[in-house]
Amino acid sequence: MEWVGGVVDQLQSSSASQQRKAPSTLADAAEQCPETREHIGKLPGAIAGLVALLSSGDTAVQQNAAHALACLARDTPANEDGIAAEPGAIEGLTALLFSREAGEHVTDAQVAAAKAMVHLTAGCAANRARIGKEPAAVTGLVALLKQQRATCAVGSSHCPV
Repeated sequence: MEWVGGVVDQLQSSSASQQRKAPSTLADAAEQCPETREHIGKLPGAIAGLVALLSSGDTAVQQNAAHALACLARDTPANEDGIAAEPGAIEGLTALLFSREAGEHVTDAQVAAAKAMVHLTAGCAANRARIGKEPAAVTGLVALLKQQRATCAVGSSHCPV
């Protein structure tokens, strides 16, 4: 797993290509193995680097960073705590809930941010309280659910079910 440290270093790159690829690579690794999730979460700069990318001007970078955070938080209490405690994490995910692209469809970045919040709160009452104290987070999640429900009601291809 030594290669993971090199990928974490790429989170700091000024290359947009590396900023898109590194979070995606970390997400793929985290999805495959719980031990890898824990390992990545313990690496210096991993969580902070992903959180920093949430505010990138590139929507693909934002989406990949949110997806990686969701994967790291899934069923991994130490990462849930580490991500929620990282300055800017909740605010960055909340901001993504309100991101829009052309049209009124729910974006992949919004879905990734919502999944990250779900995984952060799944096993941790403190994180539920932390996110609940962020009024925009609750508003964003509710609005996203309403928008997704309306999209599904009209039979759009953007409905995930």
